[in-house]
Amino acid sequence: MRPTHWLRACLALWLAVPALAQRNVAVEVPVAPAGAGGVFAAGPAGPVAAGPALLPSLQPLLAPGGVAKTQVAIVGAGAAGLALGAELKARGIDFVVLDKAELAGGSWQDMPTRLHVLSPWSQIELPRTPKNVARPVAPIGAKRYAQYLRDYAQHHELPVVTRTEVERIERTAQGGVTVFLRDGRRVEAAAAVNATGYFGKPFVPAYAGAAESRIPQLHFAAYKDAGQVSAKIGEGKKVLIVGKRLSAGQAMLELHDAGYAVALSARGKVEHLPPSPLDEWIERWLLPPVERVILALGLQDRVPTEVPMQGGRARGLIKTGAVALRPDIERFDGREVVFKDGAREAFDLVLYATGFRPALDHLGGAPKIERMQSLETPGLFFLGLAGLSSFRSRFIRGIRDDVPVLADRLQEFLGSRVARSPDALVATHFLASFNDTAVKALFSLWAAAELASKDAGHYVNLSMALFIVPYLLFSMPAGWLADRYSKRAILIGTRVIEVVAMSLAAAAFTTGSLPALLAVFPLMGAHTVLMAPSKYGLIPELVADHDISRTNGVLESAGFFALIAGTAAAGVLFAALAQPALVAGPVLVAGAIAGLVAALRVPKTAAAPKLAQAGSGWGMARPLWLATLGSAIFWGLAVMLQANIVLYAGSVLAAGSSALTAMLMTIALGAGIGCFAAGKLSGDKVRLSFVPFGALAFGAFMLDLSFFGAGSLARVLVDLFLMNVAAAFYVIPLDSFIQRHAPDASRGRVLGIGSLLNFAFVLAGTGAFYLLSTVADWPAAAIFRLMGAFGAAGGLGLAAVLRHRIFGQPSS
Repeated sequence: MRPTHWLRACLALWLAVPALAQRNVAVEVPVAPAGAGGVFAAGPAGPVAAGPALLPSLQPLLAPGGVAKTQVAIVGAGAAGLALGAELKARGIDFVVLDKAELAGGSWQDMPTRLHVLSPWSQIELPRTPKNVARPVAPIGAKRYAQYLRDYAQHHELPVVTRTEVERIERTAQGGVTVFLRDGRRVEAAAAVNATGYFGKPFVPAYAGAAESRIPQLHFAAYKDAGQVSAKIGEGKKVLIVGKRLSAGQAMLELHDAGYAVALSARGKVEHLPPSPLDEWIERWLLPPVERVILALGLQDRVPTEVPMQGGRARGLIKTGAVALRPDIERFDGREVVFKDGAREAFDLVLYATGFRPALDHLGGAPKIERMQSLETPGLFFLGLAGLSSFRSRFIRGIRDDVPVLADRLQEFLGSRVARSPDALVATHFLASFNDTAVKALFSLWAAAELASKDAGHYVNLSMALFIVPYLLFSMPAGWLADRYSKRAILIGTRVIEVVAMSLAAAAFTTGSLPALLAVFPLMGAHTVLMAPSKYGLIPELVADHDISRTNGVLESAGFFALIAGTAAAGVLFAALAQPALVAGPVLVAGAIAGLVAALRVPKTAAAPKLAQAGSGWGMARPLWLATLGSAIFWGLAVMLQANIVLYAGSVLAAGSSALTAMLMTIALGAGIGCFAAGKLSGDKVRLSFVPFGALAFGAFMLDLSFFGAGSLARVLVDLFLMNVAAAFYVIPLDSFIQRHAPDASRGRVLGIGSLLNFAFVLAGTGAFYLLSTVADWPAAAIFRLMGAFGAAGGLGLAAVLRHRIFGQPSS
């Protein structure tokens, strides 16, 4: 096959994978009619209020003095409340959204006429927005975003009840909460969520003489446009804007362009965002990964949450003096304002752009919050406030991340899901990987010492073949078992098989029986493949959705570190002891028993036998198919990497066994650290945005090794380490996506198909390596070059296809 054909085939495979990020398997619904000017499909739209979406238990809210009952009461129908409502509805949780405004959409309805949302659409689109909704490229106006929120509520048929002002929320003696409305109605719920945000409570500094001053004063919350100012004070007058951040800059530009003499009173230095279009580039591409690193390092408390003033024209007006810059206000005196520097100046209007405070008066002030829940009022949760999970929580991009986390915690609170520790599962996985690796390494060392060189190689290859045969035979039955019976029970059963296998291995090593040693490998392969669907299927049953990526990272990291530990232990046992078999056998049996004990400590989970009868798993949704294919590609490349590194070490580096061991150890170390880092940096979401960059980085480091690694073991080790870190950022999101979105009733069979595909791609990778290295006689560097081109082309292709989603909504 010509090189160009190879590259086209590689690119086609890689480009198939990103399609999974273009669809949301959790919600498949048609687009509802939407209002003109919004981003939904054009069509008529009315206000979303107490209508047909209300359950019978909520109908009393339509009558004066009525008492309604529900599971969750959400206070606030802005972006936070509506996004949470859509998530709760998808999870089958009863709820109602309450808002004092006339329409759904919260305070966005009352924003200034010309106000624009500076963040790109990828940062402000709510989760579960239909895929065929128009996605603006340029920043949109606040009014249009308000229309989008109304259409979003109507599309999801959310039970939003408007014109309902909350007076207070109290904990009941029965353990629930009661939301009291000012008109006498009330809602009794198991939990309540305060999602009122900030815009409902404007902040005005207390200046001496302000109340007695004859200067008209207006807060930005009540500001509409220059026409409103003209109607109030006339045209061409002097306006003082108090503030130095985003809203102050936007009002300053509009009033200056309308012909007003504008001055700006600021406390401290006025800071600006980078000028457009750099600000949008930073917001879209640079800010999200930087924020994730900040969160991963725990530095969020050092990050300011206020948004500076725009750059560009706003900066220029201040710099040139077209807008006069004044210090902070000392006091008001009649029609004059006295500043801190002693200067006095008359103004026709003072516009306060001094921000907002959390709208929490109905709660009696700001409560103490831990894990999004009030410490004083259990059952009262919060969304959209700064610092709930990070510095981003007050912004829409943070709210989108917090919504599934809060939904998980509400499920836990309501008792529909109890999150349990995955530690015992991780320990089981570590011990199983350790034992398997130690047996393989011990057999290779034993064969090299006891058999002729030619026979040793033959029997080592035969042992690997015997190990992988069960993947062909048991992958699908393993998936069916994981759906038909408790996954914990399957896990324990496979640990019993492992104890038998390790006992046989101990006896075989002690007696030196080659047939007995070979008989161990099918048993090892059987318990490994039978365990896989149950092991990975347990993760969504043990942990909340927002912990799936982190748990996968820890689990896979433990597996790779077990490879290192098992290989090292085998080497130590064989080299340092006169009779290694006498010690190795008990060590292997003890490890297997410890794995059984760890499996017994895994929390109990239930099976769903009736649900599990339908389907074979082969009819899974297309995104799951593509994610499974993408994961299998990883394992095909992994086996090619391991085989080719042996060839590379001998033919290019002329390295001995110690250098080769270091290289193989580096591969496992990089993969282990990469898996942990990918899980950690994923935070609370399944981040498909990591996939293209992981592929691109994998290819880049592979190419560096192929072109510049010759003669430098240190450079080879660095490249191997970094390429395997990058590979982890490719595979962890895909595996987490599969676990998150596979149907509960067939998750085991989906994972079983994944095991079968992994086996197929391992064989394909082995075959490809044989054809390239033996039949075509390609040198090791050329094979690495092909793999690097595969990864780099795939990464660029994925980035191109996912460019609108890479730093947008994580696929949860």
